[in-house]
Amino acid sequence: IMDHHLQHKNIATLACHSYPRFNKVSLGKDGEILQFSPCSEAHKLVAFTGVHVLESHVLSAVSLGFSSILDCYNAWIKKGTRVQAMMVRDHFWLDMGTPADYLDLHRVLLARQDSPFLVHPSVEVKDVIFKDWVSVGKNAILGKGCQLERVVVWDNATVAPGACLKDTIVT
Repeated sequence: IMDHHLQHKNIATLACHSYPRFNKVSLGKDGEILQFSPCSEAHKLVAFTGVHVLESHVLSAVSLGFSSILDCYNAWIKKGTRVQAMMVRDHFWLDMGTPADYLDLHRVLLARQDSPFLVHPSVEVKDVIFKDWVSVGKNAILGKGCQLERVVVWDNATVAPGACLKDTIVT
């Protein structure tokens, strides 16, 4: 991505791909981003992966009242500044922007492991039942007799004794 960015001398280069659920970025024929929503001038609609390279001298502009980097990019595009997409393929990418997506990401990653249960070594597991898949972070406390099914327990979180949790995130 950096090589592409330097070759094309853009103010920003965004890694994009085709992901139908999120294909909302409008591209011109040369890969220039027209806007971050569908438009009639679009040659193609793609999804932004969240990976981007931008020139260091423009970083100060990002923090000047913009709540999202996309708002910043849209403002630059309206002023005629070139923001370009670089299409990427053959990579692993899943959205984790909603609790359901975050849990699904864990399901997919744990399915690639030897065990669907990932528990940090600092966690004591006594009289606990795990089902399907579970991820437990550092220094979490699992109460006696709890049952966890498709659950992510964050670092330092506590699961109450006897709790029966399913499809949730414990913070």
